[in-house]
Amino acid sequence: MKWTPKARWSMSDAARTWVESAFRSLDAAEILYAAGRWPQTCFHARQ
Repeated sequence: MKWTPKARWSMSDAARTWVESAFRSLDAAEILYAAGRWPQTCFHARQ
């Protein structure tokens, strides 16, 4: 059974894909780096 975040959160497909990819790889350094960069990317994209 596949776990999907949309059961709890309203997320875009891109966000859901990123989350699934992060959990699948479980690379702590990569996840922390992406988590730090991702909000900035979304913020700049909206301007």
